Amino acid sequence: MGMARETFYLLCKLGSTIDFSNASVLQLGRQSGIVSYRQIKSIGKKFGYKSEFRKKSDYSFYRNYPTGDKIFEILGFQKIKSLDSNNFEGASFIYDMNVPLNNNEFGEYDLVYDGGTTEHIFDQLTVLDNIFQLVKVGGLIIHHTPANNFLDHGYHQPSPSFYYEYYMANGFDLIESYLIESTYDFYRKRKVYPYKPLMYENLSYGGWGNKLISNWFVVKKTEKSTSKKLPQQQRYTEYFHVYTKPLPNNNKFYRLIVNGLDRNKPLKYYILQTKHWVSKISRFGKYIKNQKKPKPIFYT
Repeated sequence: MGMARETFYLLCKLGSTIDFSNASVLQLGRQSGIVSYRQIKSIGKKFGYKSEFRKKSDYSFYRNYPTGDKIFEILGFQKIKSLDSNNFEGASFIYDMNVPLNNNEFGEYDLVYDGGTTEHIFDQLTVLDNIFQLVKVGGLIIHHTPANNFLDHGYHQPSPSFYYEYYMANGFDLIESYLIESTYDFYRKRKVYPYKPLMYENLSYGGWGNKLISNWFVVKKTEKSTSKKLPQQQRYTEYFHVYTKPLPNNNKFYRLIVNGLDRNKPLKYYILQTKHWVSKISRFGKYIKNQKKPKPIFYT
């Protein structure tokens, strides 16, 4: 699992509004930086963070980059732990997150950081419930996971609505929700877009081209938060009016479909009704087609 330039930028940005000093963090998968020391110093300076690399443990053992532990240390975290399914990268705890946890057996944390781990875990409901147990009330959960164009990278490429609607249904506070557009390399700047459900409906069928799209979600656990409620996707319950806005019985189009043609009505009546509905559907289609991708809110 890697923490690239945009990851460090977004963590620093978040740390400028939330105090991470003396906080505890659990990394899902022991993270490794994919960000240069020069970039760390440049980004850190912008947000008021200082960085020094003096110890051997500050450096990744298989890349010429800093460890995830060092990155969280720069941000002010004091208790830095990691959990993985094997000990290949020296994680603090070894556990299969497909299996339900038993009474917070690894403790509770101010931040649980999913930096590209949960997409490799088959049982999504179990891992989300486990994360819920691992984070304190008032603590944060961050998901930075693939959303599009990561074929076979993991078992899942969760759409952003997956996180948004799950956490809203379960009473979490939404802190940040972004989409990150990037290319296959780690050198070009990333584009960061705001996200809300249905915001990019016009781009849902190939509209992002060959770009890699990632999720960035930050949510806060509250006293009312749960982990068991399953949402119904807004795209179908609201956007297409399938459940929440059924056609009323007095609607002419509804009566036409349900009761069939009224022979007492002249043919001209049905021609005019057909034109009316074709016009409404056409205007709706043009509205969707003409929507453009918004400008990024910032670059990293």
